[in-house]
Amino acid sequence: MLDFGVRFGALVRQKRGVEGLTQEQLALKAFGPNGRKAQISDLERGKIANPQASTVDPLVVALNISDEELRACREPVVLPAEGDRPDLPPLLLQNLAMRFGIASPDAPAAKLEAYLRDAAKDYAEMKARLDALAEADGRIANLVGAAKGALDAGEFDEADARLADAEEIQQTEHTLVQVRKQSKIRAERGKAALMNFEVDAAYGHFCEAAAFFEPFDKVESARELYAHGLEMREHALRFPGDAPARVVNLWQRRLLMLDRDNDIEDWGAAQNDLAIALQEKGIRAEGEAGLTLLAEAVTAYRAALEVRTRDAMPVDWAMTQNNLGNALSVQAERAEGKARLTLLAEAVTAYRAALEVRTRDAMPVDWAMTQNNLGNALSVQAERAEGKARLTLLAEAVTAYRAALEVRTRNTMPVQWAETNKNLAIAFEAMADPEPGRAAAHLKQALTHVDLALEVFDPEHMSFEYQSATRVRERIQEKLAVFGIDG
Repeated sequence: MLDFGVRFGALVRQKRGVEGLTQEQLALKAFGPNGRKAQISDLERGKIANPQASTVDPLVVALNISDEELRACREPVVLPAEGDRPDLPPLLLQNLAMRFGIASPDAPAAKLEAYLRDAAKDYAEMKARLDALAEADGRIANLVGAAKGALDAGEFDEADARLADAEEIQQTEHTLVQVRKQSKIRAERGKAALMNFEVDAAYGHFCEAAAFFEPFDKVESARELYAHGLEMREHALRFPGDAPARVVNLWQRRLLMLDRDNDIEDWGAAQNDLAIALQEKGIRAEGEAGLTLLAEAVTAYRAALEVRTRDAMPVDWAMTQNNLGNALSVQAERAEGKARLTLLAEAVTAYRAALEVRTRDAMPVDWAMTQNNLGNALSVQAERAEGKARLTLLAEAVTAYRAALEVRTRNTMPVQWAETNKNLAIAFEAMADPEPGRAAAHLKQALTHVDLALEVFDPEHMSFEYQSATRVRERIQEKLAVFGIDG
């Protein structure tokens, strides 16, 4: 359990950073001309277990700390049991748990433990990288050692300061070998900032890490941006925040480093990656902003296909065609009328193109994934069709799903197998309308496939998938009841 002072000190440090204040400036703002910078420093380092009201109240006013934030500091954060704790130094463990507690005061213990285990993994990887950096010359090794000690204590600002000192020393060297070392140091500052959820600071460090290469090799600079973009994207997938936007920014900067005619493979890959980032950001955004991002993603995929041709780069061409189909399908979900039908038709065309290269023999897993994607697009197309046209599209969707199940077996790919069975159930359910004479048979088929999916979907660990499949089953049951069939 953490003391109030430790939690409040970390909150002060976090809020001071948001306000852009130094410790001296905060001392002056909170306590007047006789401000106590040393007291603020001790508080932020967790050295004051129970600060007095005469210290707390002025800081609450100076930093606009809300009642909810202050209450979160007073309520205990319970760490996982000793035997279950991740492998982190005690001070860093407390620091991270307290930060998480303030950000999510009602977080369940399981979520806290999962968060700490992720943090432990990040910490171990960073320690290994810092150990490698410490093998440099004596001055840099000493500074990196000091940064490691600060990291163990959860003092991210101090760790950053020592790495900045190491970087300044490294900047006196101008060879590409030394630039790589310099870039690694700056990149570590970015990774440390990500661990501290300082996304903008991480973005700035990653950009600078790549910029060191620009005078020497712009392609290497672009590849550096690629590596850091992947790190930022992983953070975006694990935690909420502004990381998705920064991934887009990194990919855009990467494109600026490349020449379409001379760096064909890198340029095509950069366009594809930018499109993925725009698509992911567009899915999260709403309204016009989301539509704009998705349209930009489609444009970027099409640009990638200008150089990722079937003849020159068949595997990359097929991957980008599949990705383009996905983006068009998402666009179609938010469109209406003719625009929706046009986008779906383009998605189907893209998936069928991908399958020209993604064959079952050559690329079975990718083939099955694209077959499932094709089935989804055809099923949605059928929603707007009628009569024979609707039945034809649904029959094609069923064919695509069944093809996917040739590779997506329960033994080898159970989750994908279950998802495709659920998709098959939905397609058979839809076939009951244009073929009323066979409605009962189609609904029975649908029930069989959704029940297969529910054998895999676990209500505890896969609650979304389980609930989705359950709703499909309930809908099918209601329709079967009309025929006097008990589902």
